Amino acid sequence: MTKKGMINIERYNEEEEISLIELISTLTRNWKVIAVGLAAFAIVALIISIISGFRNPVTYKYGARTSVVFLQEEGKTKQSSAIIAIMTGDEAVDAALTKLKITTGMEDIKEDITAGLSSRVNVIDITAYHSNPETAKNIANEIRRQGIDIASKAVSYQRLTLDEDAVLLQNPIAIGNPPKYAMNFMIGAVLGVMVSVFYIFAYKFINQKISSESDVERFTGKKVLVSIPSTSTKTRKFYEVI
Repeated sequence: MTKKGMINIERYNEEEEISLIELISTLTRNWKVIAVGLAAFAIVALIISIISGFRNPVTYKYGARTSVVFLQEEGKTKQSSAIIAIMTGDEAVDAALTKLKITTGMEDIKEDITAGLSSRVNVIDITAYHSNPETAKNIANEIRRQGIDIASKAVSYQRLTLDEDAVLLQNPIAIGNPPKYAMNFMIGAVLGVMVSVFYIFAYKFINQKISSESDVERFTGKKVLVSIPSTSTKTRKFYEVI
């Protein structure tokens, strides 16, 4: 490689280093702009999240579970399936809701009623969900009573008895998507920093006024030897450069 080529590489490296220093210096001088942008976008994102939470509140459905103990006759293995079908059938559910005087949202309530074999032997679990925890317990208990009455007439079995009153399940089901305040706040902050940095460099590119020693060196290509601070109060932060 020629000496001239080595000089060009050294000059290129020097220019790259100066550009990086200038970049950091520009961001440092305008840290207040970045801070304001970060805070503004983060606050706006948080406000939007709060408004969204009020306009679309999250509701919860509480689950209640009760059980029925049965003893099927020998050789009749499908009795449990018949009893489960009766417990979740329209006849038992309609009778239970009528007894409890529930007339609104009946179709939604029916969709939230399930029955199935328990992990315990010869036990069927009945589960009901409702926005009111006490109502959920009452629905489960009443379906159990109505189901036993209907099953006693329709299915042949040795024994079908109540096990225990309904108990609430630990984790209610959330209906809707709650706003993710922390995530939205962080996204707003990141966007604020990005927009602020873009604004700083866009303004620096458009603004052609000489306001620092680095500007003089960039426009003239010559090294600044000394600078004299301006005595004017309005332009004290600028320099008269020699």
